[in-house]
Amino acid sequence: MSSSAISEFNKIDAELAPHFIDADKDGDYDLMMGGEYYDYVGKYAYNYFFRGIMFFENIGDASSPEFELQFLNSIHNDYDESDGTFVDIDGDGDMDIMVGDERGFIEFYENTNPSPVPGTLVTVINYPPDSGPLVIDNNLTLSDPDGDNIIGATVTIQDFRFGEEILNFIPSGGITGTFDPVTGILTLSGTAPHANYQTVLRTVTYEFIGGKPLSGERKGFGTGRSVLLNRIIDFTAIDTDLSSSAAIGIPVSITWPNEVPSISGTPGSERFKTGAVVIDAGISLVDNDDADLEGATVQITPTTFVNGQDQLIFVDQLGITGSYDNATGILTLTGTAPISDYQIALRTVLYNNTAGLANPQNRNIEFFITDGEDISNITTKLVAINQGPTLTTAVGQTSYQGVAVEVDNSIVISDPDDPMLADAYAQITNNYVQAEDQLLFTDQNGITGSFNAALGLLTLTGTASVADYQAALRSIRYNNTSATPNSQTRTVEFSVSDGALSSSADSRDITINVIPANQPPIITASPITTQIGNVVTIDLTTLVSDPDGNIDVNSFSIIQQPQSGAPATISGSTLSVNYTSIGFAGTDLLRIEVCDLAGACTQQDLMIVVEGDIIVFGGISPNGDGLNDVWIIQNINTLEPQNKVSLFNRWGDKVFEIENYDNNSRVFKGMNDNGKDLPSGVYFYKIEFISGREIISGYLTIKR
Repeated sequence: MSSSAISEFNKIDAELAPHFIDADKDGDYDLMMGGEYYDYVGKYAYNYFFRGIMFFENIGDASSPEFELQFLNSIHNDYDESDGTFVDIDGDGDMDIMVGDERGFIEFYENTNPSPVPGTLVTVINYPPDSGPLVIDNNLTLSDPDGDNIIGATVTIQDFRFGEEILNFIPSGGITGTFDPVTGILTLSGTAPHANYQTVLRTVTYEFIGGKPLSGERKGFGTGRSVLLNRIIDFTAIDTDLSSSAAIGIPVSITWPNEVPSISGTPGSERFKTGAVVIDAGISLVDNDDADLEGATVQITPTTFVNGQDQLIFVDQLGITGSYDNATGILTLTGTAPISDYQIALRTVLYNNTAGLANPQNRNIEFFITDGEDISNITTKLVAINQGPTLTTAVGQTSYQGVAVEVDNSIVISDPDDPMLADAYAQITNNYVQAEDQLLFTDQNGITGSFNAALGLLTLTGTASVADYQAALRSIRYNNTSATPNSQTRTVEFSVSDGALSSSADSRDITINVIPANQPPIITASPITTQIGNVVTIDLTTLVSDPDGNIDVNSFSIIQQPQSGAPATISGSTLSVNYTSIGFAGTDLLRIEVCDLAGACTQQDLMIVVEGDIIVFGGISPNGDGLNDVWIIQNINTLEPQNKVSLFNRWGDKVFEIENYDNNSRVFKGMNDNGKDLPSGVYFYKIEFISGREIISGYLTIKR
């Protein structure tokens, strides 16, 4: 403490009430105390210069404080024993005083020290991106109405972007500072005249080191999509009375030129065959400075657009609405939406053709997008309209000569835009004879054939290459199953399809050039009926015919004699069968043969029905003399071999029964079922037949 400060204290009376506060906000403690400041004018006379609260400013430093009385900033109340309490009563940021005195009163003294006033010309400062530090305002002015020193200042970036913005300055005049990279606040400190602070504040620079913000991050004012980021930088200053200036905001505009969005499609082309097709499922969109797009356009170029056929189809989605103009072939998409949503939307756009047979010209379809200010480049996708295959048959005819023959082994198939085909057909369209004609095909190379005999249609199915279908159609053969085919020329029509379009049909004629082979005679045999014990005579020429008319009438022969055992003979062309000696009745078979003059022979079974009746004899004498020892039922074994014979006594008791009676081993010999002789007498018989013939019944006499 200097001697001058001590001499100042020596002039103050002894009733001191010191308070240490940083009244001027310069970082050190000042002294405020109540007392009297006087000078001697005689032994008991004083000259009072001051009575009240005195302010001693610390004009030294922390290691060597020095206090100096500041009358202008002291409180004069002309009372002894003044004592003050310091508090910010009115909340204005500076310290007010509540003073008590010898009268017992308390007085309030408001701190009315005016704030320093920074001044500047508030105009927008344009900051070109990547231009380095830029002085914010080198004409900034700072004043303080009561001439106080300035103890600090702040420069603050509104809406500060962490890691992207920097404030800096050039220290001078005892003023230092630090920039907080988290809050975006530059804090200057150090007690200095306002002129020094004005000099330092004029050196403050702003620098933007971040990347270009997306459109969704734009702040501040401005028009046009190029004004992407606007900042407000606030300046404030604080004087020694702790009075803070109002913030002066200086606008800084960071301007990037709008980057045009870009669009790219996938390489190659899309093919339309049938049904709507996605034009480009891999289309990609980019906009480096916009998160959203405002619209897109898809159009069929005027030189390839076919009015009345072409359609572009879009289903509204993700806030994006589509509108298609049928007259121009233009699809317009509108609506603000993220780039990713527009990419999804454009990938769903379909091309369709409503004509049954589309104009074969390929369509060029253009895509472009807009961010609301600029339109992107154009990417073009070619939609190839399906071209149907062509099929050509060889000139001339195919000759069928009795052996299956390839209809056309020189067929030519081509398809300008499809390496694969789906199906084909071959059909006999003229003079088809269902009972004779065939189209033959062997499955091959994934191609399967199916012949419809009712239509004369051979259908080939299965996806296979053009070359495979050409080979398949060349292998189709015509065959005729008749030995004497219909001689009319057949026409076989061919066509092939790629699954959407079919070729025009082309045809090949087949001439039938078959010399009929010799055919054997035909024996038409119908059952011949005769009576039991007769001789059957048949003129065989009435049963025989020959397609070639060359029967050898001397060639008739018996291949197999009658099953009945009756003798059969042929004399010339006459067949004789003699039943007189065998008592046969029933159905008899024999086989004959006849040949033609070319040596072709035919065999045929002849059926002879020998009609007779079952005759039941009425008595037997089973006495062992060899005469009439068994009961004979004539013809039962030949006419009704499946039978049942029953015999009853006069009381109705069954005494004998046997099935399949045959006059031989299964026969009645006068004994009952137990093998005992039946006594002489009259017995009742019943004969039943499995065939359903009427039951025969009557009486049998046994005489011993």
